Amino acid sequence: MVALLNIHRKQLDADKNPNQPLRKNIQYDLAMLCQHKGLLRLSIMAFCFSATQLSLMSFAVSMLVEDLSRTLVLAGTIVSLMQGFGAVGRIAWGVFADKVSSGLPVLILIGCLSIAACLVMTQLNTQWPLWAVIIVMCVFGFSAIGWNGVFLAEVARMSQPEQVSTMTGMALFFTFSGVVIGPSLFSLICKFVGSYLLTFGVLSIFPAVGTILLFGMRKEYEKI
Repeated sequence: MVALLNIHRKQLDADKNPNQPLRKNIQYDLAMLCQHKGLLRLSIMAFCFSATQLSLMSFAVSMLVEDLSRTLVLAGTIVSLMQGFGAVGRIAWGVFADKVSSGLPVLILIGCLSIAACLVMTQLNTQWPLWAVIIVMCVFGFSAIGWNGVFLAEVARMSQPEQVSTMTGMALFFTFSGVVIGPSLFSLICKFVGSYLLTFGVLSIFPAVGTILLFGMRKEYEKI
C-alpha cells in the first residue's frame, strides 16, 4: 500500500509544507482541530467510543469464561459472532446514515445502544439462557464496533475540503488514544471491582460522555 500510495504522493501532499518540522506540523494541526468545536467534540467522542470498543473486544472472552462459566470454545464462538455483527454494523449504520442524510443522529443512537448494552451486561449471570447472552453480545458488537465508518464520514463532511486529510489524521489520533487507554483502564478497574460484568457497567461512562458531546453538537451541526 505504501508503494502504491507513493505514486500519488505529490497530489496527496499538495497542501503540506515540506520545510515545516514534523513537531510544529502536529502542533499546528492540533490547534486547527481545537479551533473547530464540532470536530473537537467528535474527536473526543471517538476517544470514548474506541475505548468502549477495544475494551469489549479485549475482555469479552475472559468475561464469558470467568464470570459466566462458559467454555473457552463457546466463548470464542460467541465473540466471533459479536465481531461479525460489528462488521455488519459498519455497513448497516452507513446505509442508515445515508437514508436519513445525517450521521449525527446515527452516532447518538449507537451511543445510546452502547450505554444500554454496558448496563445490561451488569445483569448477566450464569442463570441467563445462552441465546439471551448471545443477543446481548451481538447487540453490543453491532453498536460498539460498528460506529467507525459513520464517524469518519462526519469528520470529512465537517472539515474544509483542503483540511479533510489533516482533520481525519488528528481525529484518528484521539481515536487510537482511546484504543490504548480504554483496555488499560478497564483492566485496572476490574482489579478493584473484581468482576468483568460490573466493570462493563462502569465502562458505560465512556459511551455516555461521547453521546452527551454529540447532543451538544446539534446546533452547530444545523449550521453546516
